[in-house]
Amino acid sequence: SIKDYLSEKDFARILADYWAAYGIIDAPKEKFLPWFLEADKLYLMSKREQNKFNALPDMVTIFLGVDNPEYEYGFSWTLDKNIAIWFANRYEDRKPYVYECTVDKRDLICYFEIRNEKEVIVDLEALRKYEIKDIVQFNRVQV
Repeated sequence: SIKDYLSEKDFARILADYWAAYGIIDAPKEKFLPWFLEADKLYLMSKREQNKFNALPDMVTIFLGVDNPEYEYGFSWTLDKNIAIWFANRYEDRKPYVYECTVDKRDLICYFEIRNEKEVIVDLEALRKYEIKDIVQFNRVQV
């Protein structure tokens, strides 16, 4: 409700801080993804995150760990396969799904080290042009 009254810098910093505090728990992609696309990367990421983002290769392999195949097209992925496996295995009573996709770095919106997750926010429209592989072929995955 206050977005229109914020500078680009304040908008990006508040978005990043909110994401750090609450993240995926209540993140409807219809709301958050357009905000991430609009936010200025210069302010969205810390200097350290910007340096890591800039150092990524042109083609980047990303991973997603979920407990429901309907989340295959989520916008929050990780650069670390073990982190994806951890997310997929969070709930013992659910089947894990771990996805892998190699994308053009230009289709990544930003990189966060929040919660040590090596997280990348991905443009979902761009993600649809890539092949997403289900890399878990059994019920429980070990890190």
